[in-house]
Amino acid sequence: MVPVVVGTILEGFGAAIMGSRLYLRRHRGQPFDRGDYVTMFCILCVVYGMIAPQILVAYGTAWDMSDHPHAMTPEEIERRRIATKMILADQAIYAVFLWAQKAIVLFFVDRVLGVLPWLYTWIRVYWGLLFLSFAIVLAAVFTQCQPLHLYWQIVPIQSCIVNRRNFRVFVLINVATDALLTLLPLPWIIQVKRPWSRRLGIVGVFSTGIFLVGIGMVRYPFSTSPDFLYLQSFWIPFEGFMSVVVAHVPTIYSLRHPRTPDPPPPIERVPREGVVRSAESIMITRTVDVGNFSVDDRTMSLSLPSRDERLGSDEHLVPNRHG
Repeated sequence: MVPVVVGTILEGFGAAIMGSRLYLRRHRGQPFDRGDYVTMFCILCVVYGMIAPQILVAYGTAWDMSDHPHAMTPEEIERRRIATKMILADQAIYAVFLWAQKAIVLFFVDRVLGVLPWLYTWIRVYWGLLFLSFAIVLAAVFTQCQPLHLYWQIVPIQSCIVNRRNFRVFVLINVATDALLTLLPLPWIIQVKRPWSRRLGIVGVFSTGIFLVGIGMVRYPFSTSPDFLYLQSFWIPFEGFMSVVVAHVPTIYSLRHPRTPDPPPPIERVPREGVVRSAESIMITRTVDVGNFSVDDRTMSLSLPSRDERLGSDEHLVPNRHG
């Protein structure tokens, strides 16, 4: 019963964090973006995660058989069969929830840094890896027992319901994707022309995924423990809560202050002779403000210095790689 209470509390905190993100978005007068809509879906997953354990405790499952199956009534067996099916659905929903949080992180990185040509390409590669890893994880969930109906078979009970091999596959892929998402923006952030104190703060915002990598590495050795199922009932809610923190703290951090009004555009004089604009320019559209290191949701152009110029101010977000 203790894991159920702890899990419900952590899921409640997670739902509050995601709700805070949506509230701040509306409070700042900004429209919902793709990450916000995925957040709404994740809140529904959390609601299911808070209700399902209560049913599992009331019905019992094939995982906690204390009585011999032949001593149970047909009604009791049927209730346990329904609850065991819910466990399988819960595993799939949990995988969907975790990968949805990863997608929210990738949406945020794309929104802030996706204007950079090389990072734009890598973000698309990461999307492919994210979908591929998600397909593998779902396959691991639904191939624990073959054929699948053995998973909820009560008489006789099948040992495949506790498949440690599939669990190891899930943890390894989860840790690998979290590590990749953490490393993706760091090379560029480190080169931002800002004081080291502010630069480290920005790195800290984008590096919260290190906690998830640590959780996964701690969980993996417990796959051989005789108390495997009991320990997972504690680790899973904690991991889910930390995934919420990692996915939503950067956005909440960026929404902590109201947006200042845009200054009036400067009056430009039209030159008498045509001037060829530099080809080395980047058009930034819709990013977010993260610690004064990116720009607001307005379209503006940042020109890179020419090959003969040096970066000597903080106005250039992208370092010159020609010089």
